[in-house]
Amino acid sequence: RIINHSKGSLSILDVGGGMGRLSLALAKSEKNKVMSADLSMDMLRLVTKERENTGNLQIVNTDAHQLPFQEKSFDYIIALDLLCHLQEPRRALGEFRRVLTDEGRLIMDSTNSTPLWTLFYPRYLGKNPVNWFRTFRFKGVSPGWEKIVKHYPKNEFLSLLKEMGFKIIRNINYGPIICPKWHLTVSRKNI
Repeated sequence: RIINHSKGSLSILDVGGGMGRLSLALAKSEKNKVMSADLSMDMLRLVTKERENTGNLQIVNTDAHQLPFQEKSFDYIIALDLLCHLQEPRRALGEFRRVLTDEGRLIMDSTNSTPLWTLFYPRYLGKNPVNWFRTFRFKGVSPGWEKIVKHYPKNEFLSLLKEMGFKIIRNINYGPIICPKWHLTVSRKNI
């Protein structure tokens, strides 16, 4: 749930928002000024196709490592299922910090690199036992994706945020209690 601290409109950046499921939902509130940003033009075309006549949803083709926005432009930055795809996560987090307002919030997640969670998601592993071993070997990353995707252990994910100047307000684990699949954080700038 997005909380409006200023009682005015909220500026929200959905980085790596893909086909816009979250951006489109957030743009339904007239109080939200939403920017859906993605590197993939194909994904952005899907957002454009689904976008109803709303003036509070803008779309931009950009790279998370170099955002084309002024400093302190956004009250919220949402980066879901993005960290695992970033070539230079520190550079992207630096950009998030730069464009986030001082009172703003970063909502970000990471998939757990401890692969035990995969045992609770049999469809993820598939029917081929060779894929099971490869998925375990590559820390929960499906075969064929190991050079494209990186999952993080929880401590490394949280340390990365702290190192880049964020203070974690809340951390939520999703999935099996013994080994969560995702870690979601709400952070703010550590000023």
